[in-house]
Amino acid sequence: MNTKKDLPEFILQHGWGLSSSCWKGWKERLEKNFKVTLPDRGYFGAPRKIENFKTKSKKILVSHSFGLFLFERSVLSQADFLVIISGFTKFHPEEAREARRSRLLMKFMQKKLYLEPEKLLTDFYNGHDLRGDFDLTPDVPLLFKDLERINSEAPDLESIKKIKNILIVHGKKDMVVPFSRGVYLKNYFSGAKMIEFEDGDHALPFIYEDELTEKIIDFLGVE
Repeated sequence: MNTKKDLPEFILQHGWGLSSSCWKGWKERLEKNFKVTLPDRGYFGAPRKIENFKTKSKKILVSHSFGLFLFERSVLSQADFLVIISGFTKFHPEEAREARRSRLLMKFMQKKLYLEPEKLLTDFYNGHDLRGDFDLTPDVPLLFKDLERINSEAPDLESIKKIKNILIVHGKKDMVVPFSRGVYLKNYFSGAKMIEFEDGDHALPFIYEDELTEKIIDFLGVE
């Protein structure tokens, strides 16, 4: 009989402006056959860091958007699989004109975050129900700090490159992180595979929960 330590483990890392509660549907689908661990950045409550996997079996990281930046180096070094959904290493485009536009939008977001934080987050969710019951008061300074990171930093690329099995998932209608960012990741990480969603926007993992979890389990070769 399998114990929890024998089960493959998913660590699901949410992105900017969300909490671990966004993975509720994923947790319900996966926890029958997998161990599921949910770190939390702390935008709406106490942060929860995950520094190690607890399983002796396959170790799987899944990130959404900015979540790729938030993994602890220790879990990156242990991971067998990494699934990057709606992700990026460089947020702003390379083309000068598009980069200027992107940076202006970022400045607008930073300004609005302090003036109307709830309005900004509501607009960011774009009509999707992504807040949990306990996600009440946003930590505006932390949200601002992480916008600065998105603006100027890159994730731990050297640690990510060492993960042998990488899957890129991106929606072609993502208006927050354009599809081109996903293609860039596919080309950057040698040997990475990619799944495209024709109608997927930035909330792709929460709109296509059933289909995407099935595709990921297929990729992992686990049951």
